[in-house]
Amino acid sequence: MRSGTSQRVQFTAPRAGTYVLKRDGAIFDGVSLLERQ
Repeated sequence: MRSGTSQRVQFTAPRAGTYVLKRDGAIFDGVSLLERQ
């Protein structure tokens, strides 16, 4: 299942209760996203 555009979504847990969303070279911190919303 490979698309023309490489859209890989990886979920990693560097610390307990937090997750980092890595998509298209952009890194989003789960906690930061929740606080911003």
